[in-house]
Amino acid sequence: MYMRTRASRVSLARIETKSLLLRAAPSRLYSKKRRQAAPLTPEAEALDFANRKEHLLNSGRELYPLLGTTRVNGQPPAIRVPEFRAQWESKATHETPADTSYTIQGRVKTIRKSGKGLIFIDLVQDFTKLQIVVNRDKAGLSQEIFDSEHAFLRRGDIVSTTGRPWRTKSGELSLLADGTVKLMTPCLHPLPLNLTNATTRAHNRVVDLAANAHSRDVLRARSTVMAYIREFFGARGFMEVQTPMLADRASGATATPFTTRSRALGSDGKDVELALRIAPELWLKRLVVSGFDKVFEVGQCFRNEGIDATHNPEFTSCEFYQSFATLEDLMDITQQLLRGVVQRVRDTHGAETFQLDTETGTGSRLDKLAEDFAPNFKVLDFVPEIEKCTGVPLPTDLSDVPALLKYFTAAGLSEPTVEANGALTAPKLLDKLAGIYLEPQCQDQPTFIVNHPTEMAPLAKSAIVNGRSLSRRFELFIHGREYANAYEEENSPFAQARKFAVQLRDREELHDEESPLPDDSFVRALEWGLPPTGGWGLGIDRLVMLLTGATRIEQVLAFGGVKTVNYQ
Repeated sequence: MYMRTRASRVSLARIETKSLLLRAAPSRLYSKKRRQAAPLTPEAEALDFANRKEHLLNSGRELYPLLGTTRVNGQPPAIRVPEFRAQWESKATHETPADTSYTIQGRVKTIRKSGKGLIFIDLVQDFTKLQIVVNRDKAGLSQEIFDSEHAFLRRGDIVSTTGRPWRTKSGELSLLADGTVKLMTPCLHPLPLNLTNATTRAHNRVVDLAANAHSRDVLRARSTVMAYIREFFGARGFMEVQTPMLADRASGATATPFTTRSRALGSDGKDVELALRIAPELWLKRLVVSGFDKVFEVGQCFRNEGIDATHNPEFTSCEFYQSFATLEDLMDITQQLLRGVVQRVRDTHGAETFQLDTETGTGSRLDKLAEDFAPNFKVLDFVPEIEKCTGVPLPTDLSDVPALLKYFTAAGLSEPTVEANGALTAPKLLDKLAGIYLEPQCQDQPTFIVNHPTEMAPLAKSAIVNGRSLSRRFELFIHGREYANAYEEENSPFAQARKFAVQLRDREELHDEESPLPDDSFVRALEWGLPPTGGWGLGIDRLVMLLTGATRIEQVLAFGGVKTVNYQ
């Protein structure tokens, strides 16, 4: 939308001329040291862009040329900015430009005009800046060509130019242009210099990412995390796989799936219902049955549940499965991975990029995490720790809901209320106890909570300890938030069938809608023999939040959470 001001109705030529004069005018717009034009204020820049679309369309210029047409025979080869800097950072001098010429392309970050014959342009490509120096005399340009060709350029434009490596008097590595700077793609709106409004940023991530370096840094760190995870498992002999996202059932976790319908699979005019996966777990264990002893997957999962600061219906997880791995092996791998990923992000992006206090910019978050992750992580044993906190022994039968309700009273707690879906099951009661007594102890240092009651982990191996059935499972908490979940997998088809039957009872008798339906085909797959196996899952989005200090999950997603995707 154009600005409807009196100035916007001035002839296009006058606006363009005024803009150029503002950039070139001496007096107070220049610093005394270099007579360099001060940047336009946001208001002046908005006026400058008000009629830019119409002006450019009426200019007769090719605004979006094919890249190949700009690379004519004899033109210096194109080089990317990071490569240029790597080659010439230590070689370029001020006295004499290098003999080698290059073509450089990128986005204009700033334009500074000094006098009538000198322009400094900061160009960005691959997150790396390079200064372009256009000297009218050294480029052999007339004043008319110098002015007319560069009057069109604005901050945000995509441009191309050729020139030679050179260093300014101040010592800055630059490209000394040997001609004009060519417009490749115009930016039709002024990029905000200070975009801080949270709603505006969330609803227009294109502009947020273009304008805010920190937003870009978070996504770059996410890429580093995912690359490191793949490298970590690849180096240990794991094979990366892709398992189905659509199937006739969703299993592997306690969650409500998204469902859809397939016409192609239907018959007699009836569609077939399909579900988006809530976890890849059972598919990956099928592969271990098939002889793939070490597999992992990084991919999307979908859960039709609540949305908050740390939950989005679409999220990214990493799961791995290794035959003959114990719970202790899984704990060792977890600590190695987390120490390594912190080090990789710190080495790649710098220790100071992400701060402990994002408001004041004090303290390196990555340094603090490296310090926290250095010692072996703390371990809390589920049942003994709750009994220690309450001074009251838990029931021997941890599936007994009435006994667990009495335990709340004996521990001085109010009796839990029935939830909206009408289910008050043993797993949920035990989870409430963990939230009251265990999770608050996981604030100061990374902590494994181990040996959950069997009722809380129906896909895990179980053992009888002091008369109670406990699972070989851990949950990893960091700063009070869960990041990873792992266990020695149940490999008995008979035991797995019994555990699925308990889940089905909870679903039908207690109306627990979150309790997953049994997966009989998985039980049949177990009959072919699943070796003793350790399995592990971690939320990638939460891990990136931890490393970068993001306070909401949408900040670590390219286009935000599901609430804001439709605004883009």
